[in-house]
Amino acid sequence: MAIKILLILIILLSRYACGLNRFNVSFYKQEQRYHIFIWILIVLMAAFRGVNVGADTIGYLSDYRVLPSMSFDDIAYRYEGYLGYFYTSKLFSLIGMPHWVWFGFVEALYAIALAKLISRYSQDKLFSVLVFVTIGLFSFSLAGMKQVLSMSLVIFAFLAFIDKKYFRTIALFIYAYTCHPTSLVFLGVIPIYLLRNKSYYTIALLAVLSLIVTNSYLFLSSMVSLLGNEHFESYLDYDNTYSSTTLYFYILVTLIISIGFKAYLKQDKENFRFIFGLSLVVIALQTLSGISPNMFRLALYYAPFLMFLIPNSCKNMPANFRNIIQPVVIAILVLYYLYTGRNTPFTFFY
Repeated sequence: MAIKILLILIILLSRYACGLNRFNVSFYKQEQRYHIFIWILIVLMAAFRGVNVGADTIGYLSDYRVLPSMSFDDIAYRYEGYLGYFYTSKLFSLIGMPHWVWFGFVEALYAIALAKLISRYSQDKLFSVLVFVTIGLFSFSLAGMKQVLSMSLVIFAFLAFIDKKYFRTIALFIYAYTCHPTSLVFLGVIPIYLLRNKSYYTIALLAVLSLIVTNSYLFLSSMVSLLGNEHFESYLDYDNTYSSTTLYFYILVTLIISIGFKAYLKQDKENFRFIFGLSLVVIALQTLSGISPNMFRLALYYAPFLMFLIPNSCKNMPANFRNIIQPVVIAILVLYYLYTGRNTPFTFFY
């Protein structure tokens, strides 16, 4: 727990130090330096984490150690459905890289993808990194490496799409799919982006999300059929034992920051509509966890956009509201992070 608290303090102190110079011309350079420094720190933590940090870390470590003795055909038979991840991992093992290099590479790819998103959409970079850590994205990145590699690639694919580099977009989406088939769910970001300025955007989005929530089992079964992998049939097993804490947390934070929506919409209408729409997707997909606990994995593809909705909404609040609401939001984020991670202490493998 001490390491987690220390990471939070470093982010908050870095943001405070930048805030002291917010009217100085060097503010943005200083913010970028701290931004890069904290991502490097996060990558190092992921690289050198202990085997008990992250539910599947010990499994990934075991897989990595046996890959040198396996042929590519052996890998294709044993790890069908995740070949993009394991073939890439195989290349690292072939040149004798220790496991921490591979772990660090996967986290670094995710960090670079998110840093690029932050640079494009965030009005408060360090607040965005704080959101990444506290809403569970950092914790999941230590546990679900196959999906994390896939999530990194689809973010790069989306960035390529908005830059009109369509061949790269297609190639990255295909690569992401070979790492983890759930990447298909992120294809929804494309129509949302293309329709964000249409007059019917909000109505259409709410209608689709309502259908997903009210016809959740049909959506799940269609998704599993599309994935075409027996492993995902477990998603159809009804299980209501999963805690709704994360769903309530998302809803609570969204309601609190809604004070800043009007000003954010006025200041940057196009991006607000897009980011808010994707944040609603996060909540809609998270509701499906009430049927199958594994469904929280789908919400994680869209969760990075909360890294922009929360800071940008706070940034655009009137000063008298921001001075009260922003500390409250930060306190809720930190308490949620510490509460959900109270039974999983962070350790290093050495």
